[in-house]
Amino acid sequence: LIIKDIEENLDKSEQLVEYLDTQTPQVLIEARIVEATSTAAQGLGIEWGQTNTYTDATGHPTGAIFPYNMGMGANVSVPGPADRTGGVGFSFGSVGMINDLNLTLNVMESEGKIKIVSSPKIATLDNTEALIQQGVSIPITTRGTGGDITTKYVDATLILKATPHITADGSILMSIEINKSEPDWSNANYLGEPSIIKKEAKTEILIKSGDTVVIGGVYTNKTSTTQRGVPFLQDIPLLGWLFKSKESRVERSELLIFMTPRIMNKVKSSMPMATTAEE
Repeated sequence: LIIKDIEENLDKSEQLVEYLDTQTPQVLIEARIVEATSTAAQGLGIEWGQTNTYTDATGHPTGAIFPYNMGMGANVSVPGPADRTGGVGFSFGSVGMINDLNLTLNVMESEGKIKIVSSPKIATLDNTEALIQQGVSIPITTRGTGGDITTKYVDATLILKATPHITADGSILMSIEINKSEPDWSNANYLGEPSIIKKEAKTEILIKSGDTVVIGGVYTNKTSTTQRGVPFLQDIPLLGWLFKSKESRVERSELLIFMTPRIMNKVKSSMPMATTAEE
């Protein structure tokens, strides 16, 4: 860069170059994926009714008011009979600045209220998308009409995309997109291939560096069966049922995703006074 001007303007140009010649800011995103009971969210102090205030420093207001719910989703056949439509509602909230969030989650896990599925961390540049993906590929073996056996893989994944934008006042305007897919065995076709339940949501939120946003609204039901009986007597033909019992229990849990963005290198707050348009 070569600049030719009078000495006074050269000093101003040098100040402007020093301001512009800075490292691109980075944001560290810490995510915690948790399976919680219906009452665990209350113990974490999640505020589902929070309203954000936006200023001209953010570039433009988004109008997002927590909780920000989206109802959408569909079952996609793979392949199978006529598919049916499902629904999902994602809720967005905040837990503010929690310095001991990991400790709180560990204590609640030891009490059996939650289960920490994973705690991924990822760093990304300002205005650059970060991707966090977790899941498994489930093998499905089917037998065709001719007797041929084939194996297909169905992905049961949770995909989280986040694009942070650091505003002039040091806050973070973050675009979040979440996708969850899982097989629906209750809606399998004649070959035994399940349909795929897909749940999606997309929004933008404004939070301070170090604050934690919570994404909830993904519910799962787990069915467990317990059989009890008197040894030996429960195995008596015809009469064994008198000495044994079977109990089925359905447990409902919610998938909570905690996201904490932190600015790794600070951005200069304002430009030098000597860089106005008149100069």
